[in-house]
Amino acid sequence: MIRAKDLASGQELNWTGQTVGVWVDAQDPTPEELARLRAAFPLNRLALEDALEQGHWTRAEQYPEHAFVTVRSFAHPEQPDEFTERVSIFAFAPAPDQPCGAVLTHSRSGTRALGAVWAQVGREAVNTAQEVTYELLDQTADGFFLAADALETQVDTLEEQIFRSPRFNPVEPVFDLKHLLGQARRLATDAREASALLAARPACTPSRSVTATCRTASPAWAAAWTGCATRSAACSTCTSPFRASA
Repeated sequence: MIRAKDLASGQELNWTGQTVGVWVDAQDPTPEELARLRAAFPLNRLALEDALEQGHWTRAEQYPEHAFVTVRSFAHPEQPDEFTERVSIFAFAPAPDQPCGAVLTHSRSGTRALGAVWAQVGREAVNTAQEVTYELLDQTADGFFLAADALETQVDTLEEQIFRSPRFNPVEPVFDLKHLLGQARRLATDAREASALLAARPACTPSRSVTATCRTASPAWAAAWTGCATRSAACSTCTSPFRASA
């Protein structure tokens, strides 16, 4: 499926190959649709391979043709489980006569962040490639905060069970919880490092506005990683009473 919006107005478009001032969103595109995208946009071969590869990790890169970010996050951050989702962002620099630039996103079936930002595009603060990229990264980082809070609640519940029932064996639930926390830390770490890598690129690159966007988003990812690490440490303390009584 391919859908598109005008960045300046937020109006839905019947995409016929426009590559300026648009956000084109491709979800599980057919071979024919993928061929149309490749014919319209100057997509870097390596970036496209990463976007299409199933299970690819989070990474970011500045290519001559465009900036590229692919970011993986929890599919259900309010009740985190092992299911993840991923969106890939191809951000094209603005032209002198078209300050909005262009954005192409690719995913299998959309993401939580993508749905939220799609509804916002066209507003004053979300009408350029730079702003769309920032909002996608920021909304994805927010998902990690939701996941960290949900996992913290699980840690609190587990601690209460341990102290209320001295015979309760916490090893299995703690193991399951630490597994989820470990996954959260890995996802947040990948995203933090990817955004920091792109942010460190020289400002003279063609997509310098997107590079600046990653500089702005990096603190949010660092905070998300810290939140996951804090919850992981709290989870480790849950086994302390059990170890002491063993």
